[in-house]
Amino acid sequence: MFDILIVEDDINTQKLMCAVLKRGGYNPYTAKDGLDALDRMETQRFDLIILDLMMPRMDGYKFCEQLRGVGENIPILMVTANQEVYPIH
Repeated sequence: MFDILIVEDDINTQKLMCAVLKRGGYNPYTAKDGLDALDRMETQRFDLIILDLMMPRMDGYKFCEQLRGVGENIPILMVTANQEVYPIH
């Protein structure tokens, strides 16, 4: 079974993603923003992160920078309603 971390500040979107992933046989976990996600990752290993980009406290961009900055290569699927294009290095 794959453990998937959903980093999303909207509770209804979290619930929907969890339901879909559970139905697919995955183990979903949630975090409300980038800081919460980093805290969760200190004690648990995830196979995939589904990441909202627009969140309070620490957005998805800062979260990715911090995660990649320490050499973490976990796959990240970015989800956003934002229509602008930002380069990620």
